[in-house]
Amino acid sequence: MLVNLSGTWMMDNPTGVTGQTTTWVLTQTGSSVSGTSSHPAEFVVSDTGTISGDVSGLSFTCRWETITDYGGSGTCHTVTRVGTGTLTVSETSMTGTISSVPQPPCEGRAYIAQYSFRRQ
Repeated sequence: MLVNLSGTWMMDNPTGVTGQTTTWVLTQTGSSVSGTSSHPAEFVVSDTGTISGDVSGLSFTCRWETITDYGGSGTCHTVTRVGTGTLTVSETSMTGTISSVPQPPCEGRAYIAQYSFRRQ
């Protein structure tokens, strides 16, 4: 069974977090998936990204690259992070762990987080 991930997906925010909804808009051709992400937040100028990966059975192995512009000037006013992971998928939801690492020249903490998305 190959699940079709084409469409708009909204991240479920953790309890107590409001106003920071991440949206993925995905397109799928065969088992290949690509798309964009956006994340509006009050403390950044923009937070956008790209998603790519492959679906196999009920697993989506993905790469998520985000670019966050904090405004201002300086070397790291814009930070790129690259995340990789595998999400368990259905026609209406995706859940799983993504490990994310900031890219040079910006230093920062790598992190692993649990994500949950719902199809809109």
